[in-house]
Amino acid sequence: MMRALFRQLHSDQRGVTVVEFAVVAAPLCFLIFGGIDLAYQAYATALVQGTVNSAARMATLEDATASTIQAYINQQLKGIASGQNIQITSANFLTYNKIGKPEKLTTDVNGNGVYDKNGPDCFIDDNRNNVYDTASQGASGIGTAEDVVRYQVSVTYDRISPAPYLLGMSRSVTITRTTFMRNEPYAGIVDPPIKCGV
Repeated sequence: MMRALFRQLHSDQRGVTVVEFAVVAAPLCFLIFGGIDLAYQAYATALVQGTVNSAARMATLEDATASTIQAYINQQLKGIASGQNIQITSANFLTYNKIGKPEKLTTDVNGNGVYDKNGPDCFIDDNRNNVYDTASQGASGIGTAEDVVRYQVSVTYDRISPAPYLLGMSRSVTITRTTFMRNEPYAGIVDPPIKCGV
C-alpha cells in the first residue's frame, strides 16, 4: 500500500511549477526591488543636478537672493526629501583661476614666496576674512556682479526598497551635486582689499 502511494506521488507532476516558482521568487523579488531602488536613485540624482543647475542660473541674475534660491531648491526637491534633509552651500570667487589657490601676495618683504605675518607681507584678501588663506575657498554667499559662484546641494533621503538593507547598505542615501556659474555684470566689480601683517 505504501509502495503504491510513493509510486503514485513520484510520477505525479502536478504542483511542480509552484515549487519551482518558490525557488525563483525570492531572487526575482530581490532583483526587482533592487532595480527599483537603483532607478529611484538615478532619478533623484538627475533631479538634484537639474535643480542645482537651474538654481545657479537663477542666482546669476541681479535680483536673486540666497533666500529665494533656497526656497526654489526646497520646492523642487520636496518630493524626495524634506527641508531639513537638504543642505545648500554657496561660495563666491573673483575668477575661476582663484578657486582652491592661495591668496596672492602683493608684498613679500623677505622674498621667500611665503606669507610672513611679521614681515609684514601684504596679500589680496579674496574672501575678505582678514586671514591669509593658503587654499582660498572663497567668500560665503552668492557674491556680487561678475563673481564666480559655486553652488553645492546635498540631499539625504531614505531608500524606498528593502533590498539594499539585506546587503548591509545604509538606510539613507546622500546625493551631493555642485556647479559653478558666473554672475551677470549688473554692477561694477568690487576689488578685494589688500591686507598687511594680519
